[in-house]
Amino acid sequence: MTSDAQPHFFDGQISTLIDACSESMTNIGALAQELSDEQWVTASPCPGWTVGDIVGHVVALERQLVGDSLPAHSPDWAALPHVRDDEFSRFMEMGVDARRGSTREAVVTELIEVIPRRDAQLRSIEPDPELLVSGPAGSQVPLGRIMRMRVFDLWIHEQDIRSAINQPGHEATQGAHITAESLVSSLPMLWGKKVGAQPGQSLRVDVSGGISFSCKVEVDEDGRAGFVPLSSRAPTARVELDWLTYVALGTGRSTFGDVSERVNLDGNVGLAQRALEFANIAP
Repeated sequence: MTSDAQPHFFDGQISTLIDACSESMTNIGALAQELSDEQWVTASPCPGWTVGDIVGHVVALERQLVGDSLPAHSPDWAALPHVRDDEFSRFMEMGVDARRGSTREAVVTELIEVIPRRDAQLRSIEPDPELLVSGPAGSQVPLGRIMRMRVFDLWIHEQDIRSAINQPGHEATQGAHITAESLVSSLPMLWGKKVGAQPGQSLRVDVSGGISFSCKVEVDEDGRAGFVPLSSRAPTARVELDWLTYVALGTGRSTFGDVSERVNLDGNVGLAQRALEFANIAP
């Protein structure tokens, strides 16, 4: 096993994460300002959420993170069956539901107002990845971790909006590369734990499109999965798919059944398919 075999997609610097966060917020803001009333109420890939709900989610979370005091809101949970019955899911829904009675213009105005304030806040913070900062619901989270989470969330939600309104774009921004880092880093856990691959079994993943890469993970004799060179022995299973399909599976926006025609499987097809069925790392 060698970590040198793991592909990396950005330099790991806090400054890069902040730039990517700012870019993704700005991109969502630009998209939101161009949305029509019809697009605003279009269903998104997120269960129970419209395009407008996604914008409301971004607004609510960034305002909370920047330190704004937001009015208390108690949704009618019985009317929101898509919300899981756990504290995290309910917290994320509250800011969305609080804006369902607001106009598109009002929510977009909130977003455009908070973006520069959030950017200024992030650029004023000491760039220490271990520095504890405010996270969702008032939690304290290391800066490096929360920034990776926010970039992942923001870039994915921009793609959610683009998918819903059939306006593709920004497939290889800084946010896309940081998202790729998160998805690929999860492959050893996926193969060794979720799929339950046995010692000596390996998975090769080939992704093409906006972000292209190939990598291979293998379970060693001690039962630990890790990245190995592509040049090592032939993989037990292999999957080939395009970047946005990989993202859709890795974030739970699509199931394997939804995208099976866009995926090529080779070797132990059962294990390859299982890897894609359990690929989701989104909360």
